[in-house]
Amino acid sequence: DRSGKAWALTYLGHIYLALDRFSNASESYHESLDIRKALNQPNLAMEPLAGLAQVSLKQGEISAAMEIVKEILGYLDEGGTLDGAEEPMRVWLTCYRVLQAAQDPNALPILENSYLLLQERAQKISDEGMRRKFFENISCHSEIVKAWQDYQSLN
Repeated sequence: DRSGKAWALTYLGHIYLALDRFSNASESYHESLDIRKALNQPNLAMEPLAGLAQVSLKQGEISAAMEIVKEILGYLDEGGTLDGAEEPMRVWLTCYRVLQAAQDPNALPILENSYLLLQERAQKISDEGMRRKFFENISCHSEIVKAWQDYQSLN
């Protein structure tokens, strides 16, 4: 099950990244990315690609992270989707963080798009308690909301 292995490697990359084991994280993300490319799954390749951008960003390699984000955004600009991705909002959050770190003017539109996508998804949850958990208990969701609120408070 090559696709299952790619999922496992992406999650392993997330774990290594959280532990600041950047070499291990990068290796896991690269292996997952290679599988996704071999399976012709560009939509699912964006998650390990975003993981590689996070590794570069955490290591202070902003230009390397920007190159990866340009690849992700290029794919999305050409009509690619994140359909089927486990954590599409993590991909969007990574793009925002990298653009923000690079002081790129596209950071704000990406944040706005991320926030609006998150709101659209939340509107599909009819139970108020579950909707609140959707925002509060998923870290990339709560980080997008916080970044948006921080931006709004400055303007």
